[in-house]
Amino acid sequence: MAKKLKGWDQRVREGEREPVEFDLSDGTTVTVKKISGGQWRKIKRIQRGAEPDVEDEDVAAVEVLFGKENAAKILADYEDAPLGVLGDLTGEVIEHFADKKQDNDDEGKALSES
Repeated sequence: MAKKLKGWDQRVREGEREPVEFDLSDGTTVTVKKISGGQWRKIKRIQRGAEPDVEDEDVAAVEVLFGKENAAKILADYEDAPLGVLGDLTGEVIEHFADKKQDNDDEGKALSES
């Protein structure tokens, strides 16, 4: 008899995460509700140079994550910011949505704190 694995819908539910927000220097609050599989695949294609219409890979990847309008503001702020700021931000956002242990870790913390 075959081992029964979790179904697709259950995997999708378990993969959902809370949105994240951060403020820009002009007071704009950027909210990222999720990073979809399609967005992630597009970022990977951009990084490989497989998106023919992309002139600037960094700009295109930030646009995929945050939207064009927010990306323009983020990149404008980044012009005078220390080098690692943008990488830290995008890494933190990606890590938040990719972290499979997030829900279990949060539950464990809540239980140990009570």
